Amino acid sequence: MTGEEALEQAFDYYDAVVRSDISRVDGVNRNAERVKRLMRSYARNQGAQVSYEAVRADMTSNETDAMDTDTIYSYLAALKKIFVVEDMQAWNPNLRSKTAICGFLPNH
Repeated sequence: MTGEEALEQAFDYYDAVVRSDISRVDGVNRNAERVKRLMRSYARNQGAQVSYEAVRADMTSNETDAMDTDTIYSYLAALKKIFVVEDMQAWNPNLRSKTAICGFLPNH
């Protein structure tokens, strides 16, 4: 596939997720614009530990249409069921530790 074709396919996948797949997974009608805002907020917070309340605040910072945390939980649960998002274990090494982070120690 050319780069342009691959990009078009990614856009088509995203549209299918926000317009139909997220509602079809459990039969609950969901608002496509809310799904888009949630996915943008989720992407902005990727790699950080944030609460549903923090995601809600991020989503509503420039919007008047607010979602409650239960709705956010429901939307994220649906996105997890269709393998769009996945929880990750936090990685927080103690950077002040004398333990080497890499897999080798330098020769002395």
